[in-house]
Amino acid sequence: MITVKVGGAVQKYKNILMFNVKNRSLIDGLQMIYYDMPNSCIWNGGRINRNIELTQNIIDTYNQQKFGLDLGFTNQVIIDVGDEVGNYLLEMVYSNNPNKLHGVILVSETLRRYLRKNFPEFKLTYSITGHPTTDQLNFEGYYKELEEKYDIIVPKYSHLDNILPLMYENKLDASKYEILVNDNCNVTCQFYSEHFAQISHLNSIIEFPWEKQHELSYQVEIKPKLKSGPIKKEPNCIQGDLLVNNLQRFYDAGVRNFKISGRDLEDIDFEHQLPKHLREIKSIHV
Repeated sequence: MITVKVGGAVQKYKNILMFNVKNRSLIDGLQMIYYDMPNSCIWNGGRINRNIELTQNIIDTYNQQKFGLDLGFTNQVIIDVGDEVGNYLLEMVYSNNPNKLHGVILVSETLRRYLRKNFPEFKLTYSITGHPTTDQLNFEGYYKELEEKYDIIVPKYSHLDNILPLMYENKLDASKYEILVNDNCNVTCQFYSEHFAQISHLNSIIEFPWEKQHELSYQVEIKPKLKSGPIKKEPNCIQGDLLVNNLQRFYDAGVRNFKISGRDLEDIDFEHQLPKHLREIKSIHV
């Protein structure tokens, strides 16, 4: 079975419910998992915190429909695993996981060890935000190490052409990979990792509304040898969607997990993009 992970579990909750009613045929035969970064938790990452709250009703609804729910705790550095809000969310989701589908998206080694010890039934996904800016890597060694630690790994867009042959050669375990269908980061970005580090920092200042911090997330403090001071990362650096034939190639290599982002889309765009990408995924020849 193909698993599809979709952003906006909390922020787009009403849109998701309406979509599921109107487009039941699109999700039939797929295992759906929804994810989000709620409650202004200081562990949240990937995007600046926004004022959204996970409720028991949301969890119950996803459980009743046999959907999974992932918490996105993707801050690059997490020192305090005793954070009250983070543990409240973990307990809330972990204790309401009858279908054993819920999990956490993360990159912090400290948090990973904490979760493995205290919440062993959670599925752990390594976030696309955790990869370094440089692509000068030993791809086999780099991803094999992640395979040993995580249940699912979301590879960086610019790594896809390098890891696909390794999957076909059985040097990487394709069943552990989740391919993002619609990335919103340019593959040539010079400040990829630094940008997410800046977001991690801003999300630790939870008193400030995320809307006021949004522009700050693009003011990346980095000091190369020949320059000093802040270098502005361009906002709205949208990367093109993966073509259906690329999705097919990964499926043929053994990949069964795909991901659709969309928390930052306007409602009308979300309602258009979600069925579009689900149709593309369902067009894969199984």
